Amino acid sequence: MKQLGTSKIKDTSEIKRLRLKRRNYIRDYLHKASWEIVDLAVENKVSAIVIGDIKILSKAASLSLLSKYQFRD
Repeated sequence: MKQLGTSKIKDTSEIKRLRLKRRNYIRDYLHKASWEIVDLAVENKVSAIVIGDIKILSKAASLSLLSKYQFRD
């Protein structure tokens, strides 16, 4: 990265290439991980995958339509 007379730092072609490589690596890893989760869910006949904090959902389960699901902490 070169600084050319201003406070703004310019990206070199190598920095752009490394940034693209990193982004593609992360995107590929997350895609593979999500497919693995889905495959496990299908294999175990899971009907819903909840992403996030389920503590709130498990407390509210008795008051709503969520009571048909099992929650694990």
